[in-house]
Order: sequence, then C-alpha cells, then structure tokens
Amino acid sequence: MLRSVFTKTLRDHRRTLPVWAVATAAVAAMYASFYPQVSGGAMRDMVANFPQALREAFHLDDLSSAAGYLQSTTFGLLVPLLIVGYGITTGTRAIAGDEEAGHLDVLVTHPVSRTRLLLHRFAALAVGCAGIGAVVFLAMLVIRGAAQLDTVAIGGFAAQSLSAALLGVVSVPWP
Repeated sequence: MLRSVFTKTLRDHRRTLPVWAVATAAVAAMYASFYPQVSGGAMRDMVANFPQALREAFHLDDLSSAAGYLQSTTFGLLVPLLIVGYGITTGTRAIAGDEEAGHLDVLVTHPVSRTRLLLHRFAALAVGCAGIGAVVFLAMLVIRGAAQLDTVAIGGFAAQSLSAALLGVVSVPWP
C-alpha cells in the first residue's frame, strides 16, 4: 500500500481517468465541430418552430453565435452530464468500492483517520475533474479554428472548462 490514500486513489484510477478525460473531450470536440453546419439559416428556421419554453430552456435562440451554440449544446448539456457522471461514479466508488471489494476494513485499520481518508479521496476526485476539464479545454483549442469558433475567446473556453470541472466536484454524493 502506498503511503498516501491520495496517491493510492490516483494510482487506482490511472486507467479510468484518462478514458473519462479523452471521451469527454472527444464528445465536446465532436459537438463543437458541428457549429458551421448549425449556424446556417436552415437550423434557425427549424428552431423557430420549437415551443418558446424549449427554446428558452436550452438557449436555442442563441445558436447563430459560436458562444451561444457552445453554451446550448456542448457546455450547457453534454460536458456537464459527462463530468457529473464521472463525479458520481468516482465519489460513490470512493467508499463503497473498497467496502464491496473487502478492502475497506484493511484500510481503516491502518493509522488513517476517516476524515483524512475522505479528504484524500475528495482531493483525488478534484484532481480527476480538473484533469478532465483541462483535456476538454485543450480539445476546444485544437478545433477552435477549424470549427469556426474564433469568436469565442480562449478565456471563455477556460472558464467553461473550469466551470464543468467544479460542477463535477460538487456533484459527488458523499456519505
């Protein structure tokens, strides 16, 4: 066993965290790259036929601008759902996973307080969410020019990625 619960948790997630990060970034990049097709007039005409409540709830009236499109699809729906899914599965597995595997009793018998165990697991989750947010940010920078998203500032991408990472951290069902 490693000296720190934090490093052990990160080591245990060395395979799943990169998969979550790459998959979330791939979904974000894929949907963001659809902007040139969506920004045309045909999509605006189709959205105009949607009920007003639906257009307001999903900010569909803003699809003509790059920032509005990203807010209504990529950073308003898909990335938050995926990062909340990561937070929930990782947070649930933080304690219940060790208990189910039969390792919690061994972990708790070591001189590690329950508070320290929880804080280290939470810190590992926060690092994981930050990592996913960073990979999503880098993916947005990579496709920015090709997807005609140049009107969105780099700081805007950074803010949305940070917001998504923080959402993943606070969505955890802690005991």
